[in-house]
Amino acid sequence: MYKFYKLYCLWFQLSSNVFKSFPSPFYILDEVEAALDDANLHRMINLLNYVRDDAQFIIVTHQQQTMHAGDVLYGVTMEPGSGSRVFIKTKADFEALIKKSWMTKN
Repeated sequence: MYKFYKLYCLWFQLSSNVFKSFPSPFYILDEVEAALDDANLHRMINLLNYVRDDAQFIIVTHQQQTMHAGDVLYGVTMEPGSGSRVFIKTKADFEALIKKSWMTKN
């Protein structure tokens, strides 16, 4: 297990250097964090925050913590008896919704 951890740390360091050395305008990541535990998920989110000024990320995920790291959330949902519905929310939308629900409680 320790050997795997050392290899993961090495991969993490190398990948952050590659992202900074050869930046792409955007990256598509599909469920890359699905098998990570909480500690390694936070490391991945920190890596995304480290390179977010140089590139954009499109991340397909079901992890709430990864969703919180994003600036814009695109979602697809299916309601019973109808087709798919696409929604788009920004951090400002979420903050306004939280503030509104907090104000109605008090």
